[in-house]
Amino acid sequence: MNKFVTLLIILLLTSCNKQIEQNNGISLLENLTPQIDSLMQIHKLTGLSVSVIEDSKILWYKEYGYKENGTEELIDENTAYSTASLSKAITATTALILEESGKIDIDAPVKNYLQRWQLPESKYLEKTDVTIRHLLSHTAGTTHDGYADFYGNDIVPTIVQCLNGELLPRTNEPIDFVFEPGTDVLYSGGGFVIVQLAIEDALNKPFQDIVAETLFKPLHMKNTTMIQPNQEGFLSNVAKVHNANQEVIRTGLPICPQLGPSGMWSNPKDLALFAIETQKALNAKPTEVISANVAQELSKIVTYKYLGGGALGWHRTYAFGNIEWLTIMGQNTGVGGEMNISMEGGKGIVILANGESQNRQSVLNFIRTQVIEQLKWKTEIEAKAMPLDRAFINAVKGSYLDFLFGDFDKTVSIIEENGQLYMSSNIIKLLTGSEKNKMTHVGNHVFKIEEYPNYVAFTQNGGKIEAIKVYRNIDEAEESKWVIPIETLKTLKVRITEAFSGSDFEVSKQLYLAIKSQEVNHDFSNSLLDVGVQFYSTNQLEKALQIFNFNIQENPNNPNSYLVLAEVNERIGNTKETIKYYEKTLALVMDIDDRKEIQSKIEMLSQK
Repeated sequence: MNKFVTLLIILLLTSCNKQIEQNNGISLLENLTPQIDSLMQIHKLTGLSVSVIEDSKILWYKEYGYKENGTEELIDENTAYSTASLSKAITATTALILEESGKIDIDAPVKNYLQRWQLPESKYLEKTDVTIRHLLSHTAGTTHDGYADFYGNDIVPTIVQCLNGELLPRTNEPIDFVFEPGTDVLYSGGGFVIVQLAIEDALNKPFQDIVAETLFKPLHMKNTTMIQPNQEGFLSNVAKVHNANQEVIRTGLPICPQLGPSGMWSNPKDLALFAIETQKALNAKPTEVISANVAQELSKIVTYKYLGGGALGWHRTYAFGNIEWLTIMGQNTGVGGEMNISMEGGKGIVILANGESQNRQSVLNFIRTQVIEQLKWKTEIEAKAMPLDRAFINAVKGSYLDFLFGDFDKTVSIIEENGQLYMSSNIIKLLTGSEKNKMTHVGNHVFKIEEYPNYVAFTQNGGKIEAIKVYRNIDEAEESKWVIPIETLKTLKVRITEAFSGSDFEVSKQLYLAIKSQEVNHDFSNSLLDVGVQFYSTNQLEKALQIFNFNIQENPNNPNSYLVLAEVNERIGNTKETIKYYEKTLALVMDIDDRKEIQSKIEMLSQK
């Protein structure tokens, strides 16, 4: 047999084997359908669509449920959703492509491009000019974390009015700066609005047209747009947004004039095309629109303080299955989802769903976890475990403010079992279900943690932990690491959270009261609320409600004690309890505008 025939047979066999593997993978994912349907019913999730990417190709696309609850309008492969903050990845990519073509410079002062509106005067801009790079990485110091949606006949503000704080339900304050650009990190949707305005002014064209011409049309994203529901040309096949009770929110079609941070409508099939293009560019493979240079700039970690790895638009936060992902997550009222693409290996998962976070998150977590498991994507941490001395183990155990993801509203704990250290993170638990994650010691008190992409190093002084360092690469330059002094992580909040982490709530209350008796100069009026919100945000509802109810006993004259219970009961659909706690809040609130807002909510709920 000649060499050519032999080679041809090998290629054919390889192709057949790959096709068999793909078919097996599709079958395994299709087998998840009954469980997904069941979970959607349990959690009252109206609709969902998912794309799975393998070898930088769409392996599987599936849609579930309805565009609108109570109708027979099934979600199909062309149905688009409001994508919330997934828009930020599109905005950042557009900005980088425009820079590559010479139309803007993301490191030039953004004021150079602004014509219809000017940056506010600020002491924080006296030494440093804010740039588009600052704004895309949340390191600009801008306020306006996010914006409420508009509907139907609402008066929708212009982009300039948004920046001036006009006609906005959440704030009437104009956007401002709270630190010198590049010196810290603060999540800011408003920063992306400034980017939107700068690009529009620089190119003298609407942002939705610019993005369509730059990305949507070249990538054949036919069901993707930044045209809004109140504008001509809006998509006709869309999923409506729903509250926690599966009721359509007003018209069901949110209008978002802030296109840069959250104005895109799309679906996982279209977004998979964008994800694959980005992924190919990251790995220097041939692409249509996104170059290798653009992809590298997009994915470069700017700060570890933002979600453990903030890039431009995207973030590099998670290591589901010990894979390093480029991720963007988003949620608006009644809708949300996520886009994950592996930095290497051609893997990806894109999911969107039309329901509130509490309806959505458990289903998304199940799909993500099962995709990784069924397709055998999970990898093992490649690190030789080094022995640890007892003194270090004793010194490092305990709770800290969350240095993994830079979310100091939450805590993490280091626990020991038979000489092995584990990390317990509420965020990792929420997303993966993992109660604890093994910490592999690679030497010099540096650890690699399951389901987490960064290295964590502990420095000691006299046997005590002095600081924690967070970084991505073991050989990373010292100045690139995030160094956190231990005193900023061991706070009173950590002690209170530890007190309520046990299973016996009566014991937890006594531990809390002991702390309170020791800290006589501290104002505890909102401490229990802060801790309760932390448990609530990680779906530990029973524990959160216990804390909130105990808080009423401790702080009966604090209106926030009742307000938080009203809001929690409203989210879980308990109308009677919601009204009761809003009425108790109303009896304590003095501000006229706050009283009007609460009274309006009571009247609306009473009509149901």
